Amino acid sequence: MLLLFDDDGKLFLVIKDFTSILEMRAEARQEILSQIREASDGYISKSFGTGKRVEWTGKIAVLAGVTPVIDRHHWLHQILGERFLYYRIGSEDPKTMAEKAKRLAGKEKAMRQELQEIVTQFLDQFEEPKIDGIRIAEEMNQKLIHLACFVAQARTGVARDRYDKTIEFIPEAEGPARLIKQLWVLGCGIAIAQGKSDLDEEVFSILKKIGRDSLPKHRDLIFKAMVEKRIFGDEWVNSKGIGRLIDIPTDTAKRYCEELMMVHLLDRKIQGEGDDSEDTHWGRTNPYLWRLSEDCLDLMRGGDLYALQDTNDDPEDVTNYDETFDFR
Repeated sequence: MLLLFDDDGKLFLVIKDFTSILEMRAEARQEILSQIREASDGYISKSFGTGKRVEWTGKIAVLAGVTPVIDRHHWLHQILGERFLYYRIGSEDPKTMAEKAKRLAGKEKAMRQELQEIVTQFLDQFEEPKIDGIRIAEEMNQKLIHLACFVAQARTGVARDRYDKTIEFIPEAEGPARLIKQLWVLGCGIAIAQGKSDLDEEVFSILKKIGRDSLPKHRDLIFKAMVEKRIFGDEWVNSKGIGRLIDIPTDTAKRYCEELMMVHLLDRKIQGEGDDSEDTHWGRTNPYLWRLSEDCLDLMRGGDLYALQDTNDDPEDVTNYDETFDFR
């Protein structure tokens, strides 16, 4: 862990492995996370049994590395108040990565020193950068607002009972106020680093990745698959079909879809409901069917997400989901 201070009460906290905090006992983990959340709001105080009281006022930025295990804790972070944006670093070619790591074996000390020098030189070129000088067109501003609203709603946590996994209460979607400020400031910083005076499409494409990466991974996969397969409008898919789309068990897919339904991003109905067939849904013999909700589609289109505008509206090109996902 590294702490960097400046004279204006600003604190930059670097955590090499945030996973070690997530894997602590619940009480210790929540105490640390609650302190980070309070500090990120600009003020924190703590009293000790000795009578000593510590107060801090200022601004804090946290940069942390973490493994995908963070997705297992996402609902708890959301319920208690999310403060983080995520950037997921994927591995498209693990063999090349392994080969490069082997070549660098034994050179770690020199490599770290070189990286420190490069980062220092990069930061030294900026003299008091001001985000006030960054412009944004109205069309791009609307995209940014829709992106923040979508991410805030799509990452809202849904609490389940730890034993029977039933949903404990109706969640209230996270407000977008904090998120829009984070995305705007980050976008301005990226524009400044690129020598630009406008938040343009290139910068916004990075913000879109950060927004999608800030969702639980399975939710992003569900959205992407449902847009690609055009499961909206008159098209529905059952839980088994969702499971096949993203390669997860049917029961798990059903739980994921239930959570997205609770935050109003998926619609649900029971197969056979409303037609002339025998209504057996009270016995739970008919599967649930799912589709993207209109609210979800509006936010995706407004934020230019998941290439929704590129979907083909030709009705003859619609996949036959009755055959593909075996609704029988």
